[in-house]
Amino acid sequence: MAIFQATYDTFTRAFEEQRRRRLLTLLIPIGIILTSLAIIGGVAALVTNSAQPGMNVTVGLSVLLVAALGISGVALRRGRVGLATGIFLTSTILTILGLVTVLCVATPFSDQSLIQLACLSIVLSLASAISDARGIVLAAALESVVVVLVLLLVPSQPNSILYAATGTVQHRVILIIGVLTYHWAIAALLIAVASTLRGALHTLGQTITQLTQAQQVDELKDQFITQVNHELRTPIMSLQGYVDLIAELDDDLTPADRKAMLAKAQSAGENLIRFVNDVLDTRRVDQDTAFEPVCTPVRPAVAEALAVIPPQEHRPLHIDIPSGLAVWGDPVRLRQVLTNLISNAVKYSPSGTPIVVTGSQSEDHVEIIVRDYGLGIPPEQAAALFHRFVRLERDLRSSVRGTGVGLYLCRTYVEAMGGDIHVESTGIPGEGSRFIIHLPAYSGTFDAPELTPTRKLERRRS
Repeated sequence: MAIFQATYDTFTRAFEEQRRRRLLTLLIPIGIILTSLAIIGGVAALVTNSAQPGMNVTVGLSVLLVAALGISGVALRRGRVGLATGIFLTSTILTILGLVTVLCVATPFSDQSLIQLACLSIVLSLASAISDARGIVLAAALESVVVVLVLLLVPSQPNSILYAATGTVQHRVILIIGVLTYHWAIAALLIAVASTLRGALHTLGQTITQLTQAQQVDELKDQFITQVNHELRTPIMSLQGYVDLIAELDDDLTPADRKAMLAKAQSAGENLIRFVNDVLDTRRVDQDTAFEPVCTPVRPAVAEALAVIPPQEHRPLHIDIPSGLAVWGDPVRLRQVLTNLISNAVKYSPSGTPIVVTGSQSEDHVEIIVRDYGLGIPPEQAAALFHRFVRLERDLRSSVRGTGVGLYLCRTYVEAMGGDIHVESTGIPGEGSRFIIHLPAYSGTFDAPELTPTRKLERRRS
């Protein structure tokens, strides 16, 4: 559901931006041309002394509108669609209100004034269509208030249609109701069009999401097949090769050679079993994530996880875990998470570089950080690593073997315990990565065992 909502929101924003861009591309030039013609006519009337009262103010407002529309066009050309929309709507509304005020104050209301007011209302309605439903309602309400005030307060010229129509209170009320009906009918029509578009967008967004999810499934399937091909072929070929060598050279092999070949065949078999278990774990974890939370000390879990580091690895280990630090979770899952993270830190960083494990408590949660100093992770690819069967392209081409399920299991286990996990990395070789876990803190007391891993650790405050 979250994936669909994100896709739908992104698609809707893109569609709205494109719609407004196209409308503004059409309306800005038309507005500039029509307003410029009105300015030319007004200036000519002023020069020939045939201008109606208030014409100089009308020309000034029109000049300001042309300038504002020009600025809106520049913003649109630079890709600032939101800014261009705001300038266009604000300048249009303010200019129309100014023209209506001049129209009402300068001269008594005439039949020509009624036509001009209707035209201005249509322009305002069309301009509001660039906005959403709230903008349309606001424009309709603004039109209604202004027009009603004009009809109630501004005197009408004798012998005009408006004068005859407002001769009595009953006639004036009927006229006002007709004007309001006209305004809100246009608003309802524009809102209905916007609602229809949003419904079409919703359907289209669902289709796009389904296609995207299907594409992601296909990509994961292809990636999984590639990894299975590599991860199964390598240990099977190695196992078969050593068995064939032992069978072929059995009489010529010394006990030491035979023992070495058997050890390598056993290692290949263990790698094969580990891969199969990882794949089965992903299936099992999807079916069963329920557990009873208990007090889970962090130090023993770290000690057991550090045992995965091979004895031949010469690693400085910097451990800073307070003795009383505990989480409210599951000991088996926490140990598996830390084992996966520390194992990855060993695999993806050069031999001899340090591995740092720290823990701290802040209010109601515990933070555990596992850091290495390897190649790091490109920031744009960090989030994808916590999905099933996902590995970096460079790792797929390297000699480092993996199934792409370790971090997926980490994320699933941590979230099942009510926490979250993420990675921080610049992607710069040598700076490495920081895997950060947040879990609910255990606030009670317990016997804190000493940190006693299976090999000697170098401790240092980090």
